[in-house]
Amino acid sequence: MKTALRIAALCLALCAGLLLAAMLVFGGPNYFGLRPHAVKPGLESHHVSDLTSLASNGPVNGILTYDAWYKGRKGKTGWFVLPAAQISTIGFSVNGALDPQMAKVFGAGPRRCNGTSLPEKMIRAVEPERTKSGFLGRSTCKRSKMDIQDVIAASSPAARHNAQMTHQELTEFDAQENPMILRDNVPAWPTPYAYHRIISLPVIWQDMNIRPEFSVNDFRNIASELADALNREGFVGVRLQLQEWHPRHFTEARSNHLPFEYQDETIMLSGIRFARFDFVVLCALEALKDCDGIDVSALLVDVKKLRDRDVLNAALTEKLAVPDESIRLRDVMTEIALERDRLTSPTSKERRFSVTWYDGRAPSTLN
Repeated sequence: MKTALRIAALCLALCAGLLLAAMLVFGGPNYFGLRPHAVKPGLESHHVSDLTSLASNGPVNGILTYDAWYKGRKGKTGWFVLPAAQISTIGFSVNGALDPQMAKVFGAGPRRCNGTSLPEKMIRAVEPERTKSGFLGRSTCKRSKMDIQDVIAASSPAARHNAQMTHQELTEFDAQENPMILRDNVPAWPTPYAYHRIISLPVIWQDMNIRPEFSVNDFRNIASELADALNREGFVGVRLQLQEWHPRHFTEARSNHLPFEYQDETIMLSGIRFARFDFVVLCALEALKDCDGIDVSALLVDVKKLRDRDVLNAALTEKLAVPDESIRLRDVMTEIALERDRLTSPTSKERRFSVTWYDGRAPSTLN
């Protein structure tokens, strides 16, 4: 009996040892979440001010951190905000130096972990007026390579919001000046242009095998000059935008061809180039009437020169079947699109800006 008990005790001890070993090996640096801030030794220590001192693209209005461990725990979202006024000598550690020359200051954006849009951990200096791509900060998918627990302890839990705002709404949002609200940078903001309008010209085409007296490039130069003449910086902004449909190479067809929808089937055309020019018009609040009054119909005379039906018919006589039905056809020109011979010129609409912000004012209500 005693022998059996000793064997059982030994087996139990062995199992416990194996379990402990498994936890050490597979539990990772946080022991299955029991130690959320466990990190590996040898990380380089920094102060938050070391990070903000590297900002060179607009003022920093706060520090944003994210830790996936907190998501769903005690109502927290994983996001935390620290207003700029509270930044002092709070420390954090990362794997490596804070080198502004390294990958455009810490890389082009938060790393995506396991196919998600968020890293395991992240620390960012928020620059709402930033015009460069990327962000100022660090992120990692390996929890053990970053220690931001002191920054999180000094920060407030935050909720992350995404919205579409008009010019007026975004202006009013920025006027709050609430230190507990951090806004991401918004492309092309601040801007005086509150309204937008797109004037779309008819599709034009050209034989690519001959040099015509009047070409698509000649038309582009004329349209660009008109756009420059209509532009009044800060009042009415006019930009010429071009969309082109070029033949592309298909191995099976052994030549350059363009997908084209013709008489309810998709065929392949060669030797022809299609293009459409749009005037993108941006207008300030006080220039709405000017925006709606912009007229580019004088260009239709030159547009007509590049809509020769004989050129299109010649390309259609050389049509080929799609070489492989499995080919993914993109930017397919259609016969219906060629029928429009007038401007599409809707009236101006309010612009809507995509805005992301973080609200740390009421952490107790976060979910």
